[in-house]
Amino acid sequence: MKASKPQNVKENNLMFLKTVIKENGPLSQREIAKQSGLSIVTINKLVTWLLERDEIKEAKKLLTTGGRRAVSYEYNAEFKLLLAIQLIEKNHKFVFLFHVTDLFGEIVSEEEISGSSLSWAGFKEYVSSFLDKFPKIGGIMLGIPGVEIHGELKILDFPPLLNLNVRKELQEVFHLPVGIENDINTAVRGYADWLPVKHEILVGIYYPDDFPPGASILINGKIFKGRNGLAGEIKHLPLSVDWEMGLLDKIEFNKNSQEVIQTIISMYDPDKIIIYTNERIVSQEELIPIKENLAEVFPYIELPEIASSVTFSQDYLKGLIIQGIELIESAE
Repeated sequence: MKASKPQNVKENNLMFLKTVIKENGPLSQREIAKQSGLSIVTINKLVTWLLERDEIKEAKKLLTTGGRRAVSYEYNAEFKLLLAIQLIEKNHKFVFLFHVTDLFGEIVSEEEISGSSLSWAGFKEYVSSFLDKFPKIGGIMLGIPGVEIHGELKILDFPPLLNLNVRKELQEVFHLPVGIENDINTAVRGYADWLPVKHEILVGIYYPDDFPPGASILINGKIFKGRNGLAGEIKHLPLSVDWEMGLLDKIEFNKNSQEVIQTIISMYDPDKIIIYTNERIVSQEELIPIKENLAEVFPYIELPEIASSVTFSQDYLKGLIIQGIELIESAE
């Protein structure tokens, strides 16, 4: 095995130490040594370096160790900030929800902006205004009801951003790491984070009010996108509904959702399927006949847990923040 270069060892130790403090702080140097296995000498050097970079800070409350009070250290969640932007359907209109969060995911500031009056140039101006107001922003994470294919937003119901290489343009203008993710993908990622038990395969299906549905497949914590990022675009399934002719309030929801779920079970055999829509469309009780029909189709297996949820917006934001923080940390 090839030995790591000294610089790589230092970087790896720094990342490890920062994670220990982030997840368990505040900690004294002795406690850090106990949890990390690193020597006090090494920890002293790394702590000094992290303090100089402002990535950790001295905790306000000193730890009592039985003798004198020891200085303790905690993660500085405002070392960098995240700008998380949701493009979301609200009251039959598109709006942009701008959120500034710290690296613990706590919201520092947020603002809602109407999408109908926002051009691409106007969108960049809003981003610029947030960066001016919060100079510690270290990354931008954009959630969209569409798909980025080969760098361009090829599937999107919001025309001002359609066919643009949004990621590249934002990076060139603002010189920050930029992430773009489909809304249902981020929602399922956020939903999975709430669960006490992690599923090997979790599938989410989203039925918005005014647009065709989409789905997301999370396998062992990672979003499965397929070769072109098209995985989950269930509007293309050859089922008994024409999305060009009618939207959610005009289709036979129970029939369509059963067809979609049956397809997903056949292809992915998931542990759980979560259906996002509003209570007007489906409730847990209305899922009972769907489950009974599916049990007849698949009599030889234990069906996945199937549930409905109205928490799409909350899960969407949580997942977006999780991915945005990962984006910032991976760029350090």
